[in-house]
Amino acid sequence: MLPEAMDIVYAREFLESVWKTVGDSGAEITLQGGGVRRITSPCVQVMLSAAKTLAGRGGKLIVQQPSAALCDAMRDLGLEANLKEWSGA
Repeated sequence: MLPEAMDIVYAREFLESVWKTVGDSGAEITLQGGGVRRITSPCVQVMLSAAKTLAGRGGKLIVQQPSAALCDAMRDLGLEANLKEWSGA
């Protein structure tokens, strides 16, 4: 599950966690987004990068139950279509 605060303080840890999971595979990464109360652009950038890398390897990023805050942030950044793709909504 993603933390409540996905800000610049968390971004490095998030990046390392995502890349450890991605490795060299084309696996799927599933993130539980229901608990996110605040997200800033560094963590959004990690998600975008992971999604692009996974897609290039035949995998995909999945975001289950994105919170209202996550949806709002993605919409504010003009990335609502990305979140819809990741969440299947």
